[in-house]
Amino acid sequence: MSRPPFPFTRLSGLGPLPRLFEAMEGATSLNRLLAGEDIHLDRMTSGTIVPFLSLNEVFNRATRLSGDVLFPIRVAQAMRPEDYGPMVEFALAAPTLGAAIRRICRLTPLHSSANGFVLRADGRSAEWLLRYDGVRGLRIGHHALHILVPMVAFVQRYAGGLAGRVVLHVAGSGMARGAIENAIGSPVRDGATDFGIVFPAEWLALARPGPPPGPTISFADTIRFYRGEALPRSTRDTVEVLLRPIVGLADIDLDAIAGRLNTSRRTLQQRLNAEGSNFRDIALGVRVTRAKELMLGGDAAIAQVALSVGYSDQAHFTRAFKTMTGLTPQEFRRLNRPGMMDAAEEGPRPPAAAARGR
Repeated sequence: MSRPPFPFTRLSGLGPLPRLFEAMEGATSLNRLLAGEDIHLDRMTSGTIVPFLSLNEVFNRATRLSGDVLFPIRVAQAMRPEDYGPMVEFALAAPTLGAAIRRICRLTPLHSSANGFVLRADGRSAEWLLRYDGVRGLRIGHHALHILVPMVAFVQRYAGGLAGRVVLHVAGSGMARGAIENAIGSPVRDGATDFGIVFPAEWLALARPGPPPGPTISFADTIRFYRGEALPRSTRDTVEVLLRPIVGLADIDLDAIAGRLNTSRRTLQQRLNAEGSNFRDIALGVRVTRAKELMLGGDAAIAQVALSVGYSDQAHFTRAFKTMTGLTPQEFRRLNRPGMMDAAEEGPRPPAAAARGR
């Protein structure tokens, strides 16, 4: 499988950050924080794909704006491991801790193309490492902390009170080690090569105590969930993923999309051209797809649909829609919703009394 051109992850990684940040800084500051990264919670679900750069920046800015160096840990402590998604639910149904961690390592590439996990064990120690890919030069410590803490909680599901012996390894330094140790109750080693946790290797054989928490999710259902909205594997897919949440909310602009990917307009165009794609056609396709959803899911007039997908002129929208589908919006609606007559087609109706007098 080819390496994705840009790192992406799922919105589930945000966890309770919006709620906690709003409680500290207010709704206006929260809206500004999320809108700056084109994250629109009312149009997204926990499985929505977002650029890792955006999610990471939200953690960094939220920590800085709150003035709380432990903010990522507070987010992490308010999350259960399974809040990250079906991948973790499936892993927690494994019979032993070692099998559970291996499930996480195997399935994470479906959840995120920015980070992954590696399990290493020698005769005495086991290392469960959190590694990042394609994020060179980014400050990732805050994001890493909000994953490391649930990793400890994951181990606790099997090890119980023994989990106090888990040691956190933090790459780099300057992460307020003493404050982190006091907050999580586990020792921290900074200056490590990788982020991760270390515990006795014998724990890998620990059996899950009791039945799995909640309904058991199957491997097939887990795969189906992630493939329902798969991570982008091409530059075209990447651009589509970034455009979908902002259709009708912001100008669709190549420079803005390039900025979200931390690349230049020229580089993005070159990558699209190499795949036989172009930004204009991708943007048109995303707008038309959203227009179809609106026309099939509601009774809004065609003019309103046009505005909702970023067209100020209905005639321009109709031409664009027909270019893409071969049908006018009215024809599409008639074919797919028989009996539905759009208000924009009917025109003004005569007064009831005049109609009866004819």
